[in-house]
Formats: sequence, structure tokens, C-alpha cells
Amino acid sequence: MNTILARTRLGIWKTLEKTDPPTLICFEDKFSRRSFLYPIDAFKKYLKHNTNVLNTRSYIENGVYHWPRVPSKYFEFLENYEVSECDKSYRTSSERNYNPANSENFLNNFHNNNGHCFISNMLLDDEKDKKDENNDTDKMYAYAAQIRLRYKNNELSESEISLLKNLGFIFHTKLGHYFKIDNKDDREYLIKVLNRLTIFEKESTHDGATTSIEHIRDEADNEV
Repeated sequence: MNTILARTRLGIWKTLEKTDPPTLICFEDKFSRRSFLYPIDAFKKYLKHNTNVLNTRSYIENGVYHWPRVPSKYFEFLENYEVSECDKSYRTSSERNYNPANSENFLNNFHNNNGHCFISNMLLDDEKDKKDENNDTDKMYAYAAQIRLRYKNNELSESEISLLKNLGFIFHTKLGHYFKIDNKDDREYLIKVLNRLTIFEKESTHDGATTSIEHIRDEADNEV
């Protein structure tokens, strides 16, 4: 007999490890639309032998590490546990820890390293994961999504919006938004962010410190 919990993403949680009965997680990957029912303990063994996840700050200090989308390298594990769908009767896990600690510092650091604050899950490619699985980028995306939702619902103060704009935070991730005639102010803001990014790239002297403008523009059109 196993305990099956429904989640919205792939992850590893210390509180769910080595439980009696064992815990399985069921989730649907929103990008591939594939569903998986995987045992936490087996996933931990896979991570231990194939990744650096268990040594990350997020896992060690917070007891959790999860991905807003499934990196392609993890499908080799998940394919053994694919199901047609997650049963709606599965209990939803109460574990929630999508926001990184010191969120404002994370935004500032992201801006300082990249010259902008367009936080996109489409930029979380496998190569970046291999280079640095300790960067909490998955949590940053969830945090950015919450900011965008608050902005859409007019829940951000003028001072909060001003601070975010100083970082080049992108509130609208769909490129089509900027081509609508009524969105002139947003269009001018995006142009300003891209101009600042061009300056940042020219001034940068550290390899790997920037993300190419072409990559950002390509990904923006695919962002959900």
C-alpha cells in the first residue's frame, strides 16, 4: 500500500522521503502534457547518482527542490512511471515552498548577472541546469509569476512597480502584447529594457555573465 499525492510539478521533498507507507507523486508536465506517478525514494536515488540536486542550497536548507518544467534529462527516469493521467481522487500535497528566501536579493542578483529581469521558464534549458543546479531558478520563475499575477490584478503599489522597472522586470511575457496599439507605454518600456541590455552586454567583461538578446527575444514569443 502506497500513499499517492497529487502535485503540479516534478520535485523532491525531504518530508516525503522514507515514509511508511512509501509516498508516490503524481503530476502532469504542463509542457509535454505527459503524466507521471513516481516514487519519491526511487527519484532520490536517481538524483543522487545522476545530478547535484541533493547538494543544492534549496534541498539542504529548505528540504525541497522542484522544476516548473521537466528538464529533458529527467525523462529517462520518468518514462518508467508514465501514466495516462492523475486520478482526481489523489490527495493534493500541502507542501508549498515556491518562493526563494530573500526574494528581493534574488531579483537584484539576477539583474546584476544578466542585465535584465525577464525571468522565463523557457530559459531554464538543460545546459544551464548542468552548469548550476544550485541557482534556485525554478523558485525564481514561480516568484516572478506571482509578481506578474499581482500586477495584472492591480495589487502592486507604485513604489513596487518602480523598483521592478528599475531592474528591467518584464510584466508581460507574450510578445504579441507589445504589438497592440493600446499598449504603447508597455512597448516603450520593453524597448528601454532591451536598450539597457545592449549596453550591459557591451560593458560586460566576464564570460558567461550575460544572456544573448537574440535568445531572450526568441523565447519571449514562446513564453506562456
